[in-house]
Amino acid sequence: MKTTLITLLIAVSSVLNAQEPVKKTATFIKPKNLVATSVTHNKTFAKDNFKLVGVPTRFKNSYQVSNILVGFEDYESLAGVTLEHVMEGELGHPESDLLKKIEVKGKIKKYKYQQFFVKTANRGNENYFYFISESKDKHGVRGCIAFKQQDAAQANQILNDLLNSIKLN
Repeated sequence: MKTTLITLLIAVSSVLNAQEPVKKTATFIKPKNLVATSVTHNKTFAKDNFKLVGVPTRFKNSYQVSNILVGFEDYESLAGVTLEHVMEGELGHPESDLLKKIEVKGKIKKYKYQQFFVKTANRGNENYFYFISESKDKHGVRGCIAFKQQDAAQANQILNDLLNSIKLN
């Protein structure tokens, strides 16, 4: 119950709070070969190529390379919510039949400038990396990478390059 409440509070906070552009919250180096795309393009591409279409299509910063979608944005955190709280909420017990069909793993990892919680979700040939940074002055960066199994090595490289380059301001 506690983990569900924390996850719900984070989600509601994300929707209700006005967002600053990532460039005010963090600096980053765009991994090579990523091409900026629109939310409309990502929604169409995701619908045609993935069964779980919602996650990488809603972020302000959207990119694509080959069949990999990348999206991320800044977020405003609630006071006292840590990456450990996020991990506990995200890796809680699956409550729906859909979630029971998805293999989920996650961990908190230190990258070059700060820590991130990274969750990996696999459903058949579809794979997703979800990431959220620790917050600095109640702001951080979160995002998602969607890819097929055959693109796993390239998606891993994008994830590592991106998270190693993000530096909160």
